[in-house]
Amino acid sequence: MDADPETSLLIANLILDDISELENRRKGKNRHDTPQTDEELSLSLQERHLRDLLGNIQDFQFAQGLDRALSSDLRLINTLSIAERAAHDDRVAALALSEGRPLPAKTPSQRHVETMTFARPRASQDSSRGAPPTLSSSTSAYGFHPASSSSMATTSPVYGFRPAPAESAVSAGTSRPTSAYRSSVFVTSTTPTVPPARRRECVSCMEGIQRGGITGLCGHDYCSGCIVDLVTSCTKDESLYPLRCCGQNLDERQILAFLGNARLTAEFQSKAREFATPALQRVYCPQPTCSAFLGTSVQGQTMNCHRCGSGVCMGCKRPAHGRESCQESTAVSELRDLAQRNGWQTCPGCHAIVELHHGCYHMTCRCRAQFCYVCAAPWKNCQCPQWEEARLLDTAERRVAQDMGNRAAVIQPVAYQEQVRRAVATLRVNHDCVSHRWQYRRGEGRCEECRHHLPQFLLVSSPFFHCLHCTF
Repeated sequence: MDADPETSLLIANLILDDISELENRRKGKNRHDTPQTDEELSLSLQERHLRDLLGNIQDFQFAQGLDRALSSDLRLINTLSIAERAAHDDRVAALALSEGRPLPAKTPSQRHVETMTFARPRASQDSSRGAPPTLSSSTSAYGFHPASSSSMATTSPVYGFRPAPAESAVSAGTSRPTSAYRSSVFVTSTTPTVPPARRRECVSCMEGIQRGGITGLCGHDYCSGCIVDLVTSCTKDESLYPLRCCGQNLDERQILAFLGNARLTAEFQSKAREFATPALQRVYCPQPTCSAFLGTSVQGQTMNCHRCGSGVCMGCKRPAHGRESCQESTAVSELRDLAQRNGWQTCPGCHAIVELHHGCYHMTCRCRAQFCYVCAAPWKNCQCPQWEEARLLDTAERRVAQDMGNRAAVIQPVAYQEQVRRAVATLRVNHDCVSHRWQYRRGEGRCEECRHHLPQFLLVSSPFFHCLHCTF
């Protein structure tokens, strides 16, 4: 099977690189007047042949590009040609009128420009006439008559130079096959040209999408498998809800219609109702073995869990306590005391306990609340410092180890310390508080956000390393 031009071009360039490397190794080892050996002569001839091949391939690619340009611009070229000829004829008529001579008869170009269909949009022209005008029909009025269709063996769907089919054909009445490379013919289009379909590639797995899939508002495509994975992950991770790409929400109705899995659809709809409820108003079953979502809290009401049947006070979110007044759970009080002793912070949006391990003081909770880790005030509404030096250094060391390897501090201590110093300087002005332009980095690594180990690739926006889901 013959290789396509791009593959042939790559192969030829690789072989030329090998020949060049061999010649560089031989330089200076023989006298300048020493005759070439058979090996050197063979390499020289092969290099000349490959350079000729490169020129032919590049000429072929240029011809293909020219052919595509002519094909896509044929209608525009015809329209401009008619308009230009009509403008010339109008000038001739204007000169005759100014000189008192009788007006010449209208030319075909002038009559064509005055019709309603000349300025009609392309879609309406196609629907009303069935096919676009060809070069032969629009230029015959100017005295140019291309070869008739009977003189051509076949017609081409594109406009330009077309080589004959590569497969041999048997001529009528003869037993000798015709040449695989016939003379090129200049033909015109008889049917509307259809632009090639855009190749759809899943932004998550990077595989091509043959059919189906979902396209977000940002233009990124998702295949069916990755949509199912994303929905499944969303049912377990509130930070992924609502489903989005590039900060823009995906159409949930389209996703649900696309899933085709009743169990997953029901689970996602249940989680969507839960995640759409403000965090402070959610009520869960107080039984640790159940923890089902029950709905919105209502002061002074009691209900039974639909899963385990346990009674729940919707006011204090604890087990039903009859006529007794609501009291805070002892376990919650102990947890708050523990958080205070360890310097942990409480999210002002959902009252979840958060711990800062590394990075700056800008916190973004799973409920989407952004606040300062030091004082819990909404972000950028306090005078607290942006980071702590020890945590900044720890973050830099983690990211350098991610890039150079965990043993870099032992194997390359000087280079490791230099990279850490640069990472610290970068983090001071480029910390993880703004949106990023992510790029793929092949190779395994650990996501800084969810701590999952990825075996194939990470998304990198220097100096940050995230998995795909954590960039949503």
